[in-house]
Amino acid sequence: WPRSSGNCSVLSATQRFPPNNRGACVLRWCRGIARGKVMPITPHDLKDFAERIAQSADETQLRAAISRGYYAAFHAVLPLAARLPESGKCLAGRRYVSHREMYERLVEWRTGAVHPMLSRMIATKSVLARAIDVSRFAREKADYRIEDTIRYGDAQSQLERTALILRS
Repeated sequence: WPRSSGNCSVLSATQRFPPNNRGACVLRWCRGIARGKVMPITPHDLKDFAERIAQSADETQLRAAISRGYYAAFHAVLPLAARLPESGKCLAGRRYVSHREMYERLVEWRTGAVHPMLSRMIATKSVLARAIDVSRFAREKADYRIEDTIRYGDAQSQLERTALILRS
């Protein structure tokens, strides 16, 4: 973790990846640590809520479903991203992992350098980084570009990405 100063992480830098990680899913391992904290809701609760409101033909609810789907994905990946080294683009002094910083950390993550067994995750981390980035873009469109039309298919695509991320 040579570039990690701890300025951009939200969780303890002393908690490293599990020893003897024989094919275990790193994202699930990190979620297990996050479960130790009191969380009134989970990423799956956000995903379930997004799926319920996406059944509506109302554009306002479709926009909300896209947004909640993104935040389900964001909070599912956050425990992992918080343990990765700061990206080269991290703003010094930040005490949290921003939306863009999460993507950058995933892209820059050198899986094999952390643990030899993780080198098999290169394709997985690339898919995860791309899904987070596309999901964030969809959320920004739904939240900030109210002149753009949001359709049922847009919400369904977002929920499919969310499900992919939560399964990682």
